[in-house]
Amino acid sequence: MIGAIGVGPTFLAQAIAVAVSFILVLRIMLPPRAARSAGGRGIFDGIRLVASRADLRSLFLLASIPTLFVFPYIGFLNVFARDILRIGAEGLGLLMAVSGCGAVVGSLLVAAAARSEGIGRLLLGMTVLYGLPIVGVALSRTLWVTLPLLFVAGMLGAAFMSGNNALVQHRVTDDVRGRVMGAYMLTWGLMPLGSLPMGMVADRIGTPVAVAGGAVISSLLAGILGLTSSAVRDV
Repeated sequence: MIGAIGVGPTFLAQAIAVAVSFILVLRIMLPPRAARSAGGRGIFDGIRLVASRADLRSLFLLASIPTLFVFPYIGFLNVFARDILRIGAEGLGLLMAVSGCGAVVGSLLVAAAARSEGIGRLLLGMTVLYGLPIVGVALSRTLWVTLPLLFVAGMLGAAFMSGNNALVQHRVTDDVRGRVMGAYMLTWGLMPLGSLPMGMVADRIGTPVAVAGGAVISSLLAGILGLTSSAVRDV
């Protein structure tokens, strides 16, 4: 749409889509539930619970590592489209779409999984492997090499994040699930935070080096976590 009608009209169309989603949400009728009060300390109760349990701490850390060091690459795809692959706005849309398709496939694979226990090692493996296609994207100078790598990256990223999310929820009880998941959502705040150092490295050395470096650091840290934390291996 940016290539066809420009940036401004595209953002306007997106705003209209968001407004439509608000209207649809307002029409949802939820069954009544007894009111519960966390006394204004809900999220802090969740953080304290996570801090007191080794399995939850490890799962939170496993989610935080790629969110901080790898996920910011999404915001730099426009640089790859413009300066490296030279495919313009339409090409950027293609990169994002392929990555999104991979994410949908990864999420569906997790949704179809029959078990929630005994997959800690699998999550660790996917988190470590996640860095490899990202390094490939950073090094690629050909669109038809970049596209399948982005698909694999999107699939692995969605799979291990969805699996991690599901494991956290399976390992807490109903009475604290909301507070724990509220704390868990704080990990997503690390993605824009990670964009700052990645942007600084990209400005001085280059975007490919910044993206590849973040992916390598993430894989190394996830591997170290797997070797040093039996709590996450035994999940």
